[in-house]
Amino acid sequence: MARTQVEKTTPSALPVVIVVDDDLAYLEKLQRALRDIYSVYTSTSGVEAIHLIKALPEVNVLVVNEDLPRMKGTELLRFLNEIFKNSDAIIKILLTALSSNGKTVDLASYGRIDCCLAKPSDPMAIRQKISVLLAQRSAREALVYEGHD
Repeated sequence: MARTQVEKTTPSALPVVIVVDDDLAYLEKLQRALRDIYSVYTSTSGVEAIHLIKALPEVNVLVVNEDLPRMKGTELLRFLNEIFKNSDAIIKILLTALSSNGKTVDLASYGRIDCCLAKPSDPMAIRQKISVLLAQRSAREALVYEGHD
């Protein structure tokens, strides 16, 4: 049975991060590394992650392991791309045995994958990558808002 854990740090405007991984020890490490600056939700399966995304008013970042049982991480991303019109608004980080050295992967069937990282990546490195991607997204949105697109 999948385990979904909802842990809100505070009911503030913290960015919302969902971490999906079936390795409970690694999931806990990531949660500990992120929970002081993000609202962190965890899940051990793609199906549970979809339910979380549907239930939450906003999701800013999705960190997903490629090697999940029953539904691969890329399958989860493909499904999200099909059912959510605004799935590109979510920053997606794929943890995989094969890394593209942090470069953006843009495969139409998966939707935009903002970053691929080798697993296991250091939780603090993932935290730093999330911060950088959120800052880049905010800067792009500010430019679009100001009409400089």
